[in-house]
Amino acid sequence: MLRTGRHTILIDSCVGNYKNLPTYELFNNLETPYLERLASIGLSPDDIDFVMCTHLHPDHVGWNTRLENGIWVPTFRRARYLIGRHEYEVARCAIANGENENDRPVFNESILPVVEAGLVEYVDDGFQIEQGVIVHAAPGHTEGHMVVRASSNGASGIFCGDVIHHPLQLRYPHINSMFCRASEQAANTRRAVLTDCAEHDRLLMPVHFAGSSCGHVRHDGDVYLWEELP
Repeated sequence: MLRTGRHTILIDSCVGNYKNLPTYELFNNLETPYLERLASIGLSPDDIDFVMCTHLHPDHVGWNTRLENGIWVPTFRRARYLIGRHEYEVARCAIANGENENDRPVFNESILPVVEAGLVEYVDDGFQIEQGVIVHAAPGHTEGHMVVRASSNGASGIFCGDVIHHPLQLRYPHINSMFCRASEQAANTRRAVLTDCAEHDRLLMPVHFAGSSCGHVRHDGDVYLWEELP
């Protein structure tokens, strides 16, 4: 959650409840207190101004929608859902052509309902959510993967989606997860983001690290070190 003073921005909405994801056993038909956790930091779904989808994998778009009376409806009904234009077109075409049947439930349950509700704004590299909060293309993990760079009072940070999954990849940035679709491009994007963070002292906000989701990246010769913040 990124609060700027003007807007409240949710960056990736996680897995979601009751999602039909048999291919992803870990994520299938979950029941989690996500909305209760949101309330614990003083926010309701209607307080969210923007939902930024870094990419359209199931663990990043699930809470875009929730099940009400057997129908998938937008969770954040007052928000604009920001989705990369290229990311959406690749996903839409793959589903339409029967090329990605595993993710058809993801598209139908978590993406299509917000599109049909007219809540989606398709964005490109350089899109400015507001002053100091800018979306940048970061392809490789998926074709249209994006990150968010936020700056305030001389400090800055990058919400990096799935550019990096594990601290091991700072030491070995050429290693990809099994879900990275374009291996060489994913590794190049990872090095570029890590170098940018190290050289400009930007905070890195990864999604999948088991510890803190915020830290510094430091150069260590040709590789990087992770300094986790509590």
